[in-house]
Amino acid sequence: MEEENNNIKIIKTVKRPVSKQLKEENYFKWEVTPKIDFNKILDVYNKSFIASWITDKIASTLNNWFICQDKQLLKVATNFDIEFLVKNLVVCGNAFFEVIRRGDWTIVELVPMLTSTVTISEDWKFFIQKVWTKTKRFNRFTPLKYRTSGYLTSLNEVYHFKNSSLTTSFYGDSLFESIIDQLILVNYIDAYYNSYFENGTIRTNIFTDSESKLSDKDREILTEFFKAKLKWSKNAFSTAIIPAELKKLNLWDEIDTNAFINYRQELLKSIAIRLNIPYDLIISDNSNRASITVAMEAFNAYTIKPIQNRILKDLKNIFQDFKEIETLKFNQLDTKDQLEEAQINEIYLKTWVYTPEEVKNKLKK
Repeated sequence: MEEENNNIKIIKTVKRPVSKQLKEENYFKWEVTPKIDFNKILDVYNKSFIASWITDKIASTLNNWFICQDKQLLKVATNFDIEFLVKNLVVCGNAFFEVIRRGDWTIVELVPMLTSTVTISEDWKFFIQKVWTKTKRFNRFTPLKYRTSGYLTSLNEVYHFKNSSLTTSFYGDSLFESIIDQLILVNYIDAYYNSYFENGTIRTNIFTDSESKLSDKDREILTEFFKAKLKWSKNAFSTAIIPAELKKLNLWDEIDTNAFINYRQELLKSIAIRLNIPYDLIISDNSNRASITVAMEAFNAYTIKPIQNRILKDLKNIFQDFKEIETLKFNQLDTKDQLEEAQINEIYLKTWVYTPEEVKNKLKK
């Protein structure tokens, strides 16, 4: 609002509206750590074939680059490690990038930081990075127009990408958080069979010398035989000759392999349902081309697009000072059947619905 007073223009400003919600109480902590340690959730990712497959599938599908009318912004966005971002959002629920500015405060690069090394200060103002015994502080990303006199210009900034969470406002939730038990169970079943075959499919037993004829040396040979000779499938069903009568005591019942296999399959279905990923994309034994196409379209619509929209919103916040920021967007995902599309375009050409040049332009979109 402006008022005229003796030819002097007075501008009255209104303070930016501020939220008055209660903040999480962390008065006795200098920094706030995530509710699930990042290293633990990363360990699940590294040891679970299904968790790593889902993560890589989402990251590779989403990594389809940007388009933008601002060439300088497009250059920065193109060099942005989106695969690193997506993998961390899926696995850890959080990702941290150092914001690099040049002398005029223009952002020229976003540098990824190892998620497991970063925590948040209790007052939300700083990020703390710890690598071994070294500690480094960073400012929370703040657009130029919102900086106050207390902003420490000597520190670099960090932008925090995160998923939504219903339990904390400091960190985002991992996509795997609610299915960690299922992922671990799948790992247990796989490890169980690995151990089963590694030991020559011989179950845990106790062999006793009922006639007490084995010498200490004989017992040592027998022990080494079961440790080494029967190890792994190539040595399965090997035979040892012992000069004594041995009695075998079984320590477990017969294995119902079908029950384990069926339960493992149900676990994979549960995981797919929770992550909103069509089961046909994980296990495609009974799938045909049509069902795979439908599954891929659903995957793109319900899994990839929401993540893209969240990332794009964050990037527009980071690069808000660029003039053409609103033109920044992802390339369209290609979910079409390419053979079917080629046949349709061929019909268009033969019937003169489109010219060859128009078909080329159509394919570029």
